[in-house]
Amino acid sequence: MFFLMVLLCFSSVNLQATDQKPALSISLEQAVEIAWQRNPALQSLAQDINSARAQAMIDTSLPESEIGLELEGLRLWDKTNLEQEYSFGLSQSLPFPGKLRLKGKIGSVNQQEAALRFEQQKLLLATEVKKAYYLCLLNQKTRETWEKNLALLTDTQEGAISLYALGKVSYDDVLRIKIETARAKNELFQASRDFQASLVELRRLLGLGPEVELNLTASLAYHPLTTSPEEMLGKARLSSRALKIAEVQKERARLLVQLAGKSKFPDFVLGLYAPSHRFGAVGFSAGVSFPLFSRKKISGEMLLAETEKQKANYYFETITRFFESRKKQALENILSAEQQVKIFSEQLLTETEALLTKARADFRLGRIDSLNLLDIFRNAGLVNFEYHRAVYFYLVSLAEFDSAGEDYL
Repeated sequence: MFFLMVLLCFSSVNLQATDQKPALSISLEQAVEIAWQRNPALQSLAQDINSARAQAMIDTSLPESEIGLELEGLRLWDKTNLEQEYSFGLSQSLPFPGKLRLKGKIGSVNQQEAALRFEQQKLLLATEVKKAYYLCLLNQKTRETWEKNLALLTDTQEGAISLYALGKVSYDDVLRIKIETARAKNELFQASRDFQASLVELRRLLGLGPEVELNLTASLAYHPLTTSPEEMLGKARLSSRALKIAEVQKERARLLVQLAGKSKFPDFVLGLYAPSHRFGAVGFSAGVSFPLFSRKKISGEMLLAETEKQKANYYFETITRFFESRKKQALENILSAEQQVKIFSEQLLTETEALLTKARADFRLGRIDSLNLLDIFRNAGLVNFEYHRAVYFYLVSLAEFDSAGEDYL
């Protein structure tokens, strides 16, 4: 399935040279899917579901049957003629009614827990992938911002040189703009390095090698919340894997107590025999396996089951507190980041952009010098960068909210 998806993604790519890296256009959702399919630790957890299913089959099967041959009338020291007889038989042990049923329920609970732990790790891995993907988008946006700033500075520098030739600005103004242009080139170089480093981390999470060039199709965009904080917390409680695992452990402990209570009841042994001297006749045997001298074992099993029940109750209380604390903190981070985004998007971005446009026009007309122009230019670039950082923090907070409370050890 994975290779089919990759093939479909690659179908939109045009390779212009044999030594060019294959490019993979990938959305955020596709990145998460690829990480799920190529993560070895996650695939190992998927096998735990099969292990739990196999163990349930073993625990709920009947004990092994016994086929036996009995021989009677053997002569040891008595020299008289003794009539010898043998019988061929089949015996089967049968657990006390209800034991296999309880073991079946316990096996089903173990399978549920294995499936929940698998889904829990998928959620945690998805959060890591989303955060890495968003960091790539932030670094990509930073690089694009510096490319835009460099283009503006280059254009401003050419204008300053023309104004200097006309004697309208001093050479100090030209020199300041040249220095700022050189600094912008350094910032662009660093932004490009940061972007490539974040791509390396994303490839690691996706299980892809450096030979694959990633094209990120998502954008670093802000989308306001559509549900209230109370609704978000309510839905999170209902879908939490951690809370469901704690509930499953309580259920398993309850079943273990019931199973331990049945250990004081006997198991049965039934047999069917065919004697050799009476062809066509059959014999029947019945017995019990009673724990007559195993009272200490029974008491130990009961104590162990009750202890597991108490531990499950304590774990449920602990994980509930941990979950509520982490979810509420993650929700506060979302609301704080959203408020910060609104501060930039609703006022600062438009005001600084308008101020920069006016400052560039005033510089051409000689109304301001290069110091004021560069100061406004830096502030405009800083506002733009901080806005994208605020959006990044908002998106990361949303991703962390999904898995908050699921990482209790």
